[in-house]
Amino acid sequence: MRYTFACGLARLSADLLGSSAIITLVRGNVSESEVQVGGDVDEVVITLRVFADDLDPEWVTRLLRVQPTFAGRKGDRRPSRRREIVQPVGMWQLELPGTREWVLDDAIGTLLSRLPPEAGVWEQLAQRARADVFCGLFLDQWNRGADLSYEILGELARRRLGLSLDIYGQAGDEDE
Repeated sequence: MRYTFACGLARLSADLLGSSAIITLVRGNVSESEVQVGGDVDEVVITLRVFADDLDPEWVTRLLRVQPTFAGRKGDRRPSRRREIVQPVGMWQLELPGTREWVLDDAIGTLLSRLPPEAGVWEQLAQRARADVFCGLFLDQWNRGADLSYEILGELARRRLGLSLDIYGQAGDEDE
């Protein structure tokens, strides 16, 4: 069995031979007979979520000075693919379009750059609602990773934002 390990821009290939392996530097794409191990998450979707039972979405829009991609008050009714949904909690969201081009750290940095940096804004928000950065992480292979820099973690903390990670893997062969 051949395993290919992604290491930044380089890839290493390991041919397992009993209790030993031959490791070589690989250029080009991974073949269908190889299993790729490691590398960045394949797709990232990032959303700032603000929620509270009594949330006033218009207030959040004025405070953050940006239009949401979704907003609703508790009890609002909205259509869904299958049925009408009654909004269970007040919600305000700002989502970046999903893309395979983002790495997690850069996507969160881009989202934060669209929002006000002033601490007072985030203090006001924290007094009236709960807020987090939701990250949908999509994997095409069984092993991927993501790093967050101390700068991004510091910005999340300074703005009193939680971090929520949903990881979606591909169903596959259990023998791999």
